[in-house]
Amino acid sequence: MKKAKPYLLRLLKVACLLLAILVTVGILQEYVLCRNDQNRIRMRGYYLEDKDSLDMVIIGASDVYAGFSSALAYKNFGYTSFPYATESATAGSCKAQLKEVIRTQHPKLIVIEINGFLYTERNENNEGHIRKFTDNIPLNTNKIDFINENLATADQVEYYFPIIKYHGTWNDYPSGTTGLVTSVQQDIRGTSLLKGFRTVTTQFKPNKKVLNSQLATEEERVDLTPLLEYKLRDLLDYCKSENITNVVFMRMPHLIYKKTYKRVKKANAAGDIIKSYGYDFYNFERGYEEVGIDPKTDFYNWDHLNIYGNEKFTNYLSKLLIDKYQLTGGGLTDKQKEDWDTAVEYYDKLYSFSDNAIKVTKKKKTLGENYKTIKMLDEFQG
Repeated sequence: MKKAKPYLLRLLKVACLLLAILVTVGILQEYVLCRNDQNRIRMRGYYLEDKDSLDMVIIGASDVYAGFSSALAYKNFGYTSFPYATESATAGSCKAQLKEVIRTQHPKLIVIEINGFLYTERNENNEGHIRKFTDNIPLNTNKIDFINENLATADQVEYYFPIIKYHGTWNDYPSGTTGLVTSVQQDIRGTSLLKGFRTVTTQFKPNKKVLNSQLATEEERVDLTPLLEYKLRDLLDYCKSENITNVVFMRMPHLIYKKTYKRVKKANAAGDIIKSYGYDFYNFERGYEEVGIDPKTDFYNWDHLNIYGNEKFTNYLSKLLIDKYQLTGGGLTDKQKEDWDTAVEYYDKLYSFSDNAIKVTKKKKTLGENYKTIKMLDEFQG
């Protein structure tokens, strides 16, 4: 027995060393050797929300988190929500997004924006767009299923351990500390101040002919690419098989010109498929006038609403969801109410900041190339 003790001690030391290495790698992968951008901060903010505390979740891409403000919806209508969305989210990620929302929140209503299904396979296979989703969700069966279903076996290990991909991001520091500091502050605070919302402080002036006036009467259909139609049907089949009835689909408003007009026809085709499964589909691209969207004032680029368009769309969608689906709020703890009141306060500050910047600059250029909302948020925190 005495001879065994040195070996046990060595084994314990090795185990402690391995544990220390794992903890260090975990911290580096979570905060330092990673892509600390607005996608990561938004997604981490979602997972900070208390379980089953959200009444509604919107799934999608950048047009969702730029065009809908959860804090504004709470301020004006009293229900809680969050955009579970990443930039250029792929069609293949949509089912995994839905699974994660159900796993973490069980909201009264889930709204899915169909942007990812209207592109080509080029977007579907874009590593950067895929990583903006996979890098920012915890390891669980949903993440594993997504990686197995959508990525080649040879590439999968880097998606399970993003530190392999981002080990060179040491070179981004100290200039890369903005996102790191904001991410750490959010984790310590335990809540997202803007509830995932992001905007750009500009009022877009199109340099091409805008075709939005034609959309209301456009009835032509263009088929989705085979892979993306398969993924849309796979998502709908999953919803039916799991008896998920609290899901509706939509198309966000966009500025349309000749190059993007084909997407309008694809959206018509996608809407037909969705309705054939018995789910509601709202095409706000075609109905932008009813929403009150003005193509001359309410966008910050071709695909995204600015702060003015966001206000109009958030209010319109909220009224529709309340009237049609009896979406309600309430049942929050005092701490949760305090967090949401703080989010409203920060949204109001952001609106004032953006409104002032637009009125002062009246230029096509944005105020910054990276971390636009994060920089604004930092100013407010300071």
